[in-house]
Formats: sequence, C-alpha cells, structure tokens
Amino acid sequence: MGVKPDEWIIEQAEKGMIQPFEKGQISSGVISFGVSSYGYDMRIADKFKIFTNVHSAIVDPKNFSKKSFVDYKGDVCIIPPNSFALGKSVEYFNIPREVLCIVLGKSTYARAGIIVNVTPLEPCYDKETELLTLDGWKKFSEVENDEIVATLNQHDELEYQQITRKQKFKYKDKLIHIKGRNIDLAVTTSHQLFVKKRWSNNFDFIRADNVYGKYNYELKRDAVWKSQKRDSFILPTVTKSLRFSTYHTIKKEMVACLKGKSLNSKELYGKLQTKISYREFGKIFNDLYNQDVLEREIIYITRKIGANKMYLWSLRNNDYIDNDYYTQPIKIPMDDWLRFFGIWIAEGSAYISKKGYFVKVAAFGGNKKI
Repeated sequence: MGVKPDEWIIEQAEKGMIQPFEKGQISSGVISFGVSSYGYDMRIADKFKIFTNVHSAIVDPKNFSKKSFVDYKGDVCIIPPNSFALGKSVEYFNIPREVLCIVLGKSTYARAGIIVNVTPLEPCYDKETELLTLDGWKKFSEVENDEIVATLNQHDELEYQQITRKQKFKYKDKLIHIKGRNIDLAVTTSHQLFVKKRWSNNFDFIRADNVYGKYNYELKRDAVWKSQKRDSFILPTVTKSLRFSTYHTIKKEMVACLKGKSLNSKELYGKLQTKISYREFGKIFNDLYNQDVLEREIIYITRKIGANKMYLWSLRNNDYIDNDYYTQPIKIPMDDWLRFFGIWIAEGSAYISKKGYFVKVAAFGGNKKI
C-alpha cells in the first residue's frame, strides 16, 4: 500500500474520516490548512498547555506534574524560549485501521524554529467491545457493514450515524482494561480516551496509558438526547409461544430459507434444521402453496431420454409474516403507553416461560392486592 493521494483523502474524509474537513487549501491570512497533494494540513485549536520551569518540576513523560504547565486559551500562543507547548487539533481523525497516519510539522513552522514531534494515529478497541445500535447493544463482530450506531457530536448530543467501515487486525501487546459500575472496556495503550479531570468541566482526548491507574479522570458516559415527539408507540411482534408445534417451526424455517431465493423441494428439505419425513414436509409445502404463501415455477431438466419436470419454489411476498406464529404489532397512543410504562417501572415485572411472555403489574391497597 503506497502513500494515499488527495483524491483518496477527499473520498474518505467525506465519509467521516476527518471532521471538520476542508476540501481545498485555505491560506489567505492564515497558516495554510486543508487537503494537500498527499496529506492534510490540520489546524491547532485554541487550547494549549505551555511548559514552565518556574517550579523546577521534573518532566516525567508517564506522569506529568500540573506544576509543569500553564493552561492557556487564545487565538495566538506565545511559546517562551527553550520551552514547548502541548496542543490539540481542531479536526477529529477517524483513520482506517489499514492506514498508518504520521503527523509532521509544517515547513512554515520549521523556518521559525518550531519542531513538531512525529506521532502515529492508531486508536482501537478489543473484540468484546459493544456498540449502541438502533437494534440495541452489539459486539463489533455482530455489527453489519451498513449499521446505524450511536455517536457523540460536537454539541454533546447523541446522534445516530451509519458506519463507514469495519476494521479488524491482530494486536499482540497488552490491553488496558478499565472497569467500573457503569463501564467496562479494553483498549490499546495508544487509544485516545475522551475524559476529563474530576474538577474540570471540559472533556479531552488523552492516551489510555496516561489515564490508566489514575483516580482523578472521568470517562464520558452520557450525552444530550433530543428525541422526536411521537403520537403513538408500536409494540413490536414477538413469537406467540416458546413451545410451538413442529408444523409452525418447520413453516417458519421454510419461509426463512426462501427469503429472496428460489429453491426446489429437495434443496429446501436439505436446509431444514428440524428433521421430519419427506412426506410430512410435502404436506406443509402444499398447505403453504394453497394459502398463497408460496409460488412455483415449472422447469424441465433434460435427460438422455425425455425430460424431468421440477418445481422451483419462492415466496409470493418476501415481507411475509406468519400470523399464526407471531403476534401482530400493536399501535398504542403515546399518553396511554407512558402512563402504563410509568406504573410498570414502579410496580411491574416481566418474565418468559415455556408458555410465552408475561408482563405483570401489582399494587396493594391497604391489605388487599389490586
């Protein structure tokens, strides 16, 4: 894999690799930023940590002392002679796993004697990490290529976005495991965690190995959720019973096998997980055909002498739902649903048995159970 050109950078950035993103070079009145021939000139944000030796503190790369730095916010940062400053980029980079990104200093700064140290960009989680999707929490291995997942935007709001790609790679070094009452994750040492110090209100990205083992950091665990006002709630479909007849089990399997496909009888019979005789299978087949669930196409297979007739089966409607097996979705006015849901949270319970799903609400009036 060679050095990526500007066309590739633009294509990937428009999918979310760089945010915010500038498609061209902007240089009027500022140090140039934006896409270059084989790279991207990023900007420095207005927050800095400027090194000071006033307190003669020792600079420990693994444990920086607060006395070593002065926090500063402004459009211009003046770095004292023989000193340095730490900054962060305006842009957020979501670099694909198969791409190694190296940060270099611009020649404009080099001519002024400012050196920027080389830094790789390579964040990652372990395979047990779960993402919040529209269908609930899923592990990376369960997430589809077009999955919609929860993200945090720059306004601290929960926002659902479609993923741009999945990345998987081997990692032999140690993982940092962070576990608490409300969080459990394992990341590589270089992963950038979104954290804040307990006495601060501002979150920032800090390497995991600079956070691990320190009690004064807090991970971001919440977001502002702006919901849409809805007039009703749809109670989704579920199976009517967990202990259903073989007929309905086979019927369900057959419909699943034929979703978007056409199969002949023998092919379909071979795909069934629940084994029954071919004769019983034929009866169920005919029932589905007579109920207009299935449609068939006659094909002829040429033999040395004559030809054999064969049926090719498919679903009349790929969105077919077995009403005998599943409950129908129920539309409930939102006010009624919220009233019930509030009571259920306070006094209710739910459980699954062999007979199906049960939701109960119990309350007591004096000595009498209501």
